[in-house]
Amino acid sequence: RADGSSKFAPGNRYGYFPSVSLGWNISEEAFWTARKIGLKLRASWGSTGNQTGINSYAYQALASGGFNYNGANGLALGSAGNPDLQWEKADKADIGIDLSFFKGALSFTADAFIKDTKNLLYSKPTAATTGFTTYTCNIGSMRNRGLEFSVSGTLASKGGFVWRSDFNMSFIRNKLTALLDDSEILPVGSYHALKVGKEVGSFYMIKALGIYQSDEEVPEKLYAQGIRAGDVIYEDVDGNDEIDTTSDRQFVGSANPKFTGGFNNTFTWKGFDLSVFFTFSYGNKLYEAWTGGYRMGNGKWTMLESEAKGRWTGPGTSNSTPRAIYNQTWNSTKFVNSRFLHDASYLRCRNMSLGYTLPKRWTNSLGLESLRVYVQADNLFIITPYPLLDPEVNVSLSATTMGYDFLYPSQPRTFTVGLNLKF
Repeated sequence: RADGSSKFAPGNRYGYFPSVSLGWNISEEAFWTARKIGLKLRASWGSTGNQTGINSYAYQALASGGFNYNGANGLALGSAGNPDLQWEKADKADIGIDLSFFKGALSFTADAFIKDTKNLLYSKPTAATTGFTTYTCNIGSMRNRGLEFSVSGTLASKGGFVWRSDFNMSFIRNKLTALLDDSEILPVGSYHALKVGKEVGSFYMIKALGIYQSDEEVPEKLYAQGIRAGDVIYEDVDGNDEIDTTSDRQFVGSANPKFTGGFNNTFTWKGFDLSVFFTFSYGNKLYEAWTGGYRMGNGKWTMLESEAKGRWTGPGTSNSTPRAIYNQTWNSTKFVNSRFLHDASYLRCRNMSLGYTLPKRWTNSLGLESLRVYVQADNLFIITPYPLLDPEVNVSLSATTMGYDFLYPSQPRTFTVGLNLKF
C-alpha cells in the first residue's frame, strides 16, 4: 500500500506500508487426532502510516493576514514549516494462537505483539525568540509490547441452567526508544515529560515524601521561608536544601495501566436470564489538577472532610495530610507534586441486568412472538483507591498528556426497566 499527503514536501510525500499475514489450522490436518480440540496458529507483520495531528502543508512556512503595520494591511508568518517532515510509521509483528476444547464449548485466544513506531510527529516547544512557540518535527521513536488473551465458554449446562463466561485481559508496555537528543528530558504540559527509556505518558513532577513532624527536621533554608512542622516534605533531588521546579522534578509514575480487562457472566434458567459485566484496570496513576479541597487554608476553598479530619495536628498524627494554615501555598499549589497523584486502579460493575421471557404459550395467546421484561443497572458500583469521583476520567486523550482529572463528573449510574416485544 502507498499513501501520499500534501502535508509533506514532494520528496517525502509518499509512504509505503506493506503487510503480510498467515495462519495454519493445525487441527484440520490429517495427522491431528484430538478431534475435540481445535488449534490454529497465526502470524502477521505490517506497516501503517500516520499524518494526523499536523496541519495541512505543514512542510511549508505559512503566512496569514490581519497583522497591520503603521495603519497598513500586513502579513505575518503563522508557522515555520519543516521540509524534512516524514510520515510517522508503525511496524507491528504479531503471533497468536486459537484453541478450542470440547467441540467449541471452551475457547482460548492469545496474541503477543511488538509495535515499533518511528518518526513520531510532534509539535515540539521552541524558544519564542524564533517568532514561534512550537516547531513540528519527527521527534523520535517508541516501542509497544503486549500480550492479550481471552477465554470464553459454557461452564455449566444442566437441568435447563446454563452459565456462560467471557474473560479478557491485556498487558501492554511502552517506552520511548529515541528522541532528537537522547539525553533530553522534554516536558509536555504541566504534568508529563518525554525521556528515552521512559513510558510515553509518564508523570514528571516534584515528589512528596511525607510530613515534617518537628521543626528540627526542616532544613535551615526552608525554615527561613516559613516552612514548619506539619508541612509537606518534598524530595530535594540536587541536595541544595531548596525545592525548585528546574532541578527537583523527577519521574513519579505513569498514566498507563499495568493491565486491563473485562469479565462477563451470563446465567439462564428456564425463562430467567442474568448478566453481570465487570471491567478492571490496575497500576495507572491519575493526577488531580483540582486542588480546591486540599488547599488546607490556602485561599477560601472549602476543605474536603477527609482532609480536614485527617490533617496534621501534632507529631505522629499524619504523614500524608499537612497542617491547615491560612494563605500558604507550599502544601498545595506552589508546586505540581505527587501529593495529588493517585492510584487509579479500579474494578467496576459496568452492567447488570435481570430479565424474564414469558413462555411461548402465553405470548402466542397474546398474538406475540416473544415478550421479555427486564431491569438493568449501568455503573452499579466501583471499587477503587482513587479518592475523588471517577478514576476513568481524563481531561486529555493524548498519549503524551493523558492521566489527569479536574474534578470531572463521574459516569452516571442509571437504572432501567424495559420491555422487549417481538411481533
